[in-house]
Amino acid sequence: MRAALTRADIVLPSLAVDPVSPDLRLVYLGNVRADVVVKLARVIRDGGDCNGQCRGTATA
Repeated sequence: MRAALTRADIVLPSLAVDPVSPDLRLVYLGNVRADVVVKLARVIRDGGDCNGQCRGTATA
């Protein structure tokens, strides 16, 4: 996931495996600024294609 986010110029500094419930294989995304969430939603909506709108790194 981190690699895919990096390709989209999105950084989630708190991204980690949740150690509390390893059997569920949960991923902790951490707190994210609103502008990063909008960018992440755009990338998801567009199927991973930033369409030139992922310039510069968005950091949570």
